[in-house]
Amino acid sequence: MRSRQAGQRDFRAGRASSVHGVGPAGGRDTGLEHVRNGAVIAVAQCLVSKDKEWKFEMYYRSGLVVLVVLALSLSAAGISYGRAATGQAEQSGTDRTLRDTAVAQHLAPGDLTADLTKAMHVPPAEIREDLEALGAVVNEKDGSILVPIPEGEAVFGSPEGEGYDDERPQFRASLPEYYMGAYEVTNAQWKRFADETGYGVPWPNGRIPLDCEDYPVADLNWGDAAAYCEWAGLRLPSELEWEKAARGTDGRDYPWGYVWDPTLCRNGVDDGSAPVGSYPDGRSPYGLFDMAGNVWEWCADWYDAGAYGYYARGDLSAPPRGEYRVLRGGAWSNCSEAYCRCALRSYDSWCGVRGFRVARDL
Repeated sequence: MRSRQAGQRDFRAGRASSVHGVGPAGGRDTGLEHVRNGAVIAVAQCLVSKDKEWKFEMYYRSGLVVLVVLALSLSAAGISYGRAATGQAEQSGTDRTLRDTAVAQHLAPGDLTADLTKAMHVPPAEIREDLEALGAVVNEKDGSILVPIPEGEAVFGSPEGEGYDDERPQFRASLPEYYMGAYEVTNAQWKRFADETGYGVPWPNGRIPLDCEDYPVADLNWGDAAAYCEWAGLRLPSELEWEKAARGTDGRDYPWGYVWDPTLCRNGVDDGSAPVGSYPDGRSPYGLFDMAGNVWEWCADWYDAGAYGYYARGDLSAPPRGEYRVLRGGAWSNCSEAYCRCALRSYDSWCGVRGFRVARDL
């Protein structure tokens, strides 16, 4: 099996947790304060008393009280720290549901338009005509161009003797129609999302690098991609939706056909990602750009190494749980003849350059 390369950075706006007291007016437990104060008063009385037996007994009792107070204080600190750590883990986990109220307040109305000039990145006239012929529309909330993927059967996975174990067996299955993003989500689109919601950004100094507005946004975890989709009124594609959109219905190895051609995608021979749409001759059968290379793309599903086994038996239900989320498509940093294949399945424990594209029910 392929090696797993570590490397991921997680960012989330507003992730820090606050720990508040539980007593009146936000203070600590006042019962603990009373015990502590009582011990101080008892020690003070001992200092002025001349009764040796009484002083000895009170010193002994006060010592016990001090020990109890110390233990309770340490316990309270531990509970508070645990609450803080737990809250932060919940916020940063890649499986978290959308809790960011800033995002929830700006949910998209779901408006679509057939006017492709309203896209965030308007394609050249020739490409625009091709997309219009395919029935493409624009999601006005975020400016994504969405291409309809028709209902029907397609080939998934790799045959025996090819690919990796988790790609087998190869099978045929039918999916309902859906929309798929023509391009990966870009830096400019992420900025619109962040400006409107206050969500975090992945760029140094909080600004898009010079002249990189139309490059794919990267260095995102699954939760970040899911939050963007929630705001835009869209969703991440399932793993099977992604694969069908990349290779069409004939089971081809690459979006453009059966033969590897490094000039048709951003791959391991290149230094850095490229603006979306830079490889028009490498489009998929449905006219989608960069389905091989550039950046890895998040899918909605949990990764399950044995998923294609039960998909092949007719159960297309996505894995209900897992440790990692699915990534597909390869990236400029490590995409090669093997890693740019449409059937390659990967997950988030080792992939570094991670972006996404959107999908929507049709």
